[in-house]
Order: sequence, then C-alpha cells, then structure tokens
Amino acid sequence: MSQKIPVTGELQHKLLLEVEERTPDDQGGFATTWVQLGTPWAKAVVATPAQRLYHGKVENTMDIIFIIRAGQRFQLNEQLSDQYRITHRGHRFRVKGLEPLDYNKNFLVIYCQMWGATVASNLSMFTIGLNDGVHDHDNSIQF
Repeated sequence: MSQKIPVTGELQHKLLLEVEERTPDDQGGFATTWVQLGTPWAKAVVATPAQRLYHGKVENTMDIIFIIRAGQRFQLNEQLSDQYRITHRGHRFRVKGLEPLDYNKNFLVIYCQMWGATVASNLSMFTIGLNDGVHDHDNSIQF
C-alpha cells in the first residue's frame, strides 16, 4: 500500500512504542519484558478488517498503518520488527513490518495488527473512521 508523506497536522496520534527484552529464567527458558523506546506522534491509516480461520474458529483481524517521523531519540531496526509493539489508546498492536516512507528516510511506515488478532465475531463492530472523526459506539475502537 503506497502512503503519502504526512502534512502538518496529520501526526495526531500519540503512540507508546516498546521493544521486547528476553532474560534467562534459570530453567532453560526466558522471561519477556517490554521496554519503552519512546512516544512518537503518528498518522494512523486503518486497513480493511478481515476474517481468518484460526484453530477452527473464525476470528476478525484489524490491520493498521502508523507513519512516524524518523530521527526520533530511538532507532528502529527493520530486521527486528517482530520484537516491537505499539500501544495506542489502550489497544495493543504487534508490529509486522517497517519501511522508510521516502527516499530521504524522513518518515517511517510501521505495519501493525491488533494484538491477539481477535476483536469480535461480527465485522459490523468495526466503526473506525479516521477521516470522519471519533465514533463513540460501545464496542468501537476510538482514535
């Protein structure tokens, strides 16, 4: 999906960006903790909700694209994208991939999926509309 460089005022969604840190648990495994990298402002672009069959059950997934300004106080490694997560207004998103938006690498595109990838059994629940304002439905995701 081709994205445009954000204009003034479009970076209006504050994110919490974290990286996974694994430490040995003295039993041959590891414990996972999440370390905060930063709180960048982003443009949010919601992709179309989709359904999938997972363990014999139909689940709904929600993909979203966040675009942040590069040159933050932290650096993101495109090869380690699966070790990042984003929290936005109480919802957790796993990072599926990263790429620069433009040749000069002024902006970074972060492809995400809602954490756990299950939202509800009814796609009509998705009332997200970034272009037409905030929705106040009980089961909706508010931006």
